Amino acid sequence: MMLNNFPDTVALVEYHLGDGYSTSWGNNRWYFYDGSGTPTVWVDGTREHVGAGSTSSAYSTYLNSYNVRQAVATDVTIELGAAMNDETATITAYVCVEAGGDARDMRIYITQVLDHYPSSPSYSHNTFKQAASTADIHVEPGNCETVQRSLTFDSTSWANQEDIRIIAWAQEQESDAPAEVFQAAVISWPFMTDCNNNGISDSEDIASGYSEDCDENGIPDECQPGGDQDCDNDGESDFCEVYFGAQDCNENWTPDECELDAGTAFDCNGNGLLDECDLAPVPYTHDSGVLSPIGYDSPQSYTIAGAPFAYSDVTLDVTAYGDLNTTADYLRIYVNGVSVGNVFDDTRQDCEEEEDTLVIEADTWNAAVAGGDAFIEITPTPFVLTQACGSIDTWVSVELSCDGPSPMPDLNGNGVPDVCERGDMNCDTYVNFDDIDGFVLAIVGQDSYEAEYPDCEWIHGDCDFNDVVNFDDIEYFITLQTSQ
Repeated sequence: MMLNNFPDTVALVEYHLGDGYSTSWGNNRWYFYDGSGTPTVWVDGTREHVGAGSTSSAYSTYLNSYNVRQAVATDVTIELGAAMNDETATITAYVCVEAGGDARDMRIYITQVLDHYPSSPSYSHNTFKQAASTADIHVEPGNCETVQRSLTFDSTSWANQEDIRIIAWAQEQESDAPAEVFQAAVISWPFMTDCNNNGISDSEDIASGYSEDCDENGIPDECQPGGDQDCDNDGESDFCEVYFGAQDCNENWTPDECELDAGTAFDCNGNGLLDECDLAPVPYTHDSGVLSPIGYDSPQSYTIAGAPFAYSDVTLDVTAYGDLNTTADYLRIYVNGVSVGNVFDDTRQDCEEEEDTLVIEADTWNAAVAGGDAFIEITPTPFVLTQACGSIDTWVSVELSCDGPSPMPDLNGNGVPDVCERGDMNCDTYVNFDDIDGFVLAIVGQDSYEAEYPDCEWIHGDCDFNDVVNFDDIEYFITLQTSQ
């Protein structure tokens, strides 16, 4: 009933358990949602309903959850398309976050279902058949990511092509529910996408020359960010200019030179980067190397000297070889004595190279590190045996990644690199050794400085932004010198 009444806003995937139509992927979704009884229905990954009762009461329950979720605005969009080659579909999910929305970390699922299958019971709809590998993506507001996967239809699906559906959704990157679904999309056989809503398939638009497709991803350029703009009026869309190499350091699909010409962005220090890009956090990584052995009686640890302040969540990609074959065999992770989570707390293989990921919230990391070193401890449970693999050493390694601070200071947080404001004591728009004499004079006194540099600003020597120029500014002045 929900599918019939809301065909454009309901995407349904039906999983079977314990019968001839169950699948390992469907079983894993059952575990993901910690199923306790059938039927179990999850709406947008956040609202659970176990059991059904009468048809009318079940519909009323599901309708209420539908209305609740429909009232929640989303800033995520998904354009879904597919191209066929014999029985194989190449599926493209174009996932965007609207301008003005929130940056999102999402896991993209692409599945094939078969409607009216199996034939008994007669109310079967969109039964799960297969899934592509998931993709974890990060999308900033006003930007998009393309996820492309291939699925080959089995003989049952191919014999019932009119019932084939491709369903994709963007969900929180969680290891278990609840995990919010931000958006979903469905395409039915025969597959056709029409992103510009002109009544003609995108592939025909591109083939006829009506639409450009400079990145050859099967999506008309006018449907991509910057594809309908030509900021320099040279006949080539902003999207294509950036795709073919025009600098776009802030990744807004507008060439930087257009933003500079329009006065919507600035490059105060003339280094070829927009100021906002100078100040953007930069990727930080640290590899622990191989730590061996690993077991309850052989915990491991290492130190990251001068650990960064994290401007994003901190990801630990952990690889281990050892005793990990039960849910009791796992590793606890501590940062400066603070427990931040566990890895390998699901069933793995003994003496096989295994991988797991732990994500630490930025606030948790920053509070634990507190501007100093990070002492990372890897502590196995009592069930993890050090010598479980016989003569082969057990081991563990950790690769840490996050967004760290920019090397370009902005001590007053006003969005302008400090190099453009403070430390330029001879007014030549640069901060270098030529400014040292003027800086020394500024410390001696404002009158002395202004007598020597009448056209410059004494306050430019206030490098720690406390409204005076004194010996306390020396450390910050040196920082400005070395950041060039």
